Amino acid sequence: LMTNATQFVFGLIWPQHIQQNLNAAHISADPQASSESTLASFWIARKLGGHFNTLIVCQLLVIPIGALLLVPVFNQLVHTYGIGPDGLTAPTSLKIASLAMVMEKGIIALPRGAYEASMIAALLGIVLELLLMKRRFSWLPIPAALGFALILPPPLTIALATGSVIAAIWKKFSPQEKGSYESYARPFAAGLVAGEALVGAILLPILATVMELIMKALK
Repeated sequence: LMTNATQFVFGLIWPQHIQQNLNAAHISADPQASSESTLASFWIARKLGGHFNTLIVCQLLVIPIGALLLVPVFNQLVHTYGIGPDGLTAPTSLKIASLAMVMEKGIIALPRGAYEASMIAALLGIVLELLLMKRRFSWLPIPAALGFALILPPPLTIALATGSVIAAIWKKFSPQEKGSYESYARPFAAGLVAGEALVGAILLPILATVMELIMKALK
């Protein structure tokens, strides 16, 4: 959301510079997204009895580790899977790139019917958000979440939907303020996300590299 907001404002001021538009959007959105993740991590850790000083030290230790791992891991992912339609893709980047092109070239850059679809979706989003302000409509989908679900790949959206159903059932059977849901649901979800990230971003590329070395040795 912060990315698109920055793109829109930047595009009004400097519409002919798409590269700078994307750079400004990243600079604006990345700290905001990172802050959200950090706050969530702190909240979960404190719920589990963590101390503020320890959390700060852990965050500072992870920064250089992440900086050192980012480039080699990314290069290995590109080497293993490639980037583009036949390799790794970033579905959410499509909306960022689309808005950047519209801000540079105008509505004409959109495919036929895309403008009308965007207007209808915008009105639908407003209506849904207004209805969600009333408690009896809490079952309606959140507009932003619904929008992301339409562009994210099915394996991710199906997993999110499954997790939401499990969470709803869990909360139904444990509604107490100090119940198992309030105490363990978020740490459990964080563990699932972290485990998948470790396998997909680190273990699989390493395994692919090892297998490649073995195959070369056998030849």
